[in-house]
Amino acid sequence: MRALLIDEAAKVKVAKLKQFALDHRERLADLMRRANKPCAPGDDSNFVLHLFDGYRVVMTMEEQLSPLGWCWHISISIPSLSCHAKPYPHTFAVDEILNLLVEKKSARADHLKASAGIVEFWFRYEELAVAAQK
Repeated sequence: MRALLIDEAAKVKVAKLKQFALDHRERLADLMRRANKPCAPGDDSNFVLHLFDGYRVVMTMEEQLSPLGWCWHISISIPSLSCHAKPYPHTFAVDEILNLLVEKKSARADHLKASAGIVEFWFRYEELAVAAQK
């Protein structure tokens, strides 16, 4: 099992990551256009957070189909120690990372997916959802 260290430096990085994601949020139409291209937000280091012992987090703000709407899209992965397996990050570490990234997160994500060693979560972003209704 890998160690997870969340120190003040990590918290500073999180604040920068979240602000960058908010400043560069992706509308649904743009997200759909990008789906057919080989590039992904994880290719842009501004959307990536590296934590102690190999934890890699990619965080974006994106618009999804209703009822989700605007949401944080978070993916968490760790590198493989062998060429045969793509391990998943430990659930305790994932919970701690999510607590760091998503303020007042609900007991569960609005949507989640796991494949190829990557766990992904979508958390509705209420501030943008409310602003869109006005």
